[in-house]
Amino acid sequence: MPDHRNEPALFLEIALTLFLIAAGGLIYAVAQPIPDNAFEPLGARFAPVAISLCLIGLCVLNLAIGAAALRRRGRTLGQGLAVNRRFLDCALMLVCISLYVWVVSEKALPFTASTCLFVTLSMALLFRNLRKAWLFALIGLALGFAIELLSSTVFYIDI
Repeated sequence: MPDHRNEPALFLEIALTLFLIAAGGLIYAVAQPIPDNAFEPLGARFAPVAISLCLIGLCVLNLAIGAAALRRRGRTLGQGLAVNRRFLDCALMLVCISLYVWVVSEKALPFTASTCLFVTLSMALLFRNLRKAWLFALIGLALGFAIELLSSTVFYIDI
């Protein structure tokens, strides 16, 4: 929680953190019925459970740091909850991530192309710099190609 001077932004950050804790709990619950796999020593359930527990742990740590900062400053939350740019960025990123997951799961575009598009959009949104969209597209293209190559040659997964 880098900026504790802006109370509405702090409230939205705490709300997003609580949402991520709930998402981590949902991932954990969905991963429980995954059967063990004879080809994986840790089992197929290990990765989603580990990721969900890490997500929950980091979010709890973020809440603890924020609560300690609020306690030191003696402030309360909820004063003037105007919609700000940071909230809109979070909402747009959530939409971008959801669309990316849907496109990859439905295989509507090739993986490298969808990753390139996702990285370009998200970096342009987060850096607020459309003049460097060509650089973001190159980074996304390289990342998509690298992930596809790694998954097919190392993990033997066809994405």
